Amino acid sequence: MKKIFGTVLAIVCVILSSCGGPGSSLPKIGSVDIQMLSNEAELTKVYEAFKYVTGENIKKMDEVKFYVSSPSIEKGRENREDDFNLKVYYLNPKDKNKLFHVSYHSEVGWQEFVTNVELHHDADAESFVLEEQMFDMSSFTADKLFKIVQDALAKYKNDEKYSVQYVKDIEIKDDVVEVTIYSRLASNNIEQVFYYKADFNGVAQ
Repeated sequence: MKKIFGTVLAIVCVILSSCGGPGSSLPKIGSVDIQMLSNEAELTKVYEAFKYVTGENIKKMDEVKFYVSSPSIEKGRENREDDFNLKVYYLNPKDKNKLFHVSYHSEVGWQEFVTNVELHHDADAESFVLEEQMFDMSSFTADKLFKIVQDALAKYKNDEKYSVQYVKDIEIKDDVVEVTIYSRLASNNIEQVFYYKADFNGVAQ
């Protein structure tokens, strides 16, 4: 288990989608739909965007996270639009003692950050090597990810029992994918949240 966490040091380029140069060519995620992470075409588009901004750094990943949020469903805030976030952390190619963080928000666009690494109190600081904590995602594909999402939905989805269900969150860390499914009971509107984990081969954890 990793014993590190990151703190943001500085913004390298704010709102890349509005900057000149490489930011203008970054992929567009498109409109937000709360079912987008359970839709094969939409999930593939998100995954390909992640691969594009990560490039060769995909071999030294720390964490990847895709998530949608619906304030009207989750918090009862009817005046708030749904949003989508993508967060990627990988070993900083210019400084192996730091992480590089790329993020996308549907209202803001792309951003980049340099992230400092801190150790939890029970980690051995003297022997710690950040690069050894990274994992390789180069052989993991959008098809494999969608299959894991399908397996999660097959286990928890129930259209009769729930008035709404959607994949809220996909987190990839340490060669494991965790899928979060948000639900509201049709009988009383109480929320229920389910978690499904599988390794890169699709084997449930």
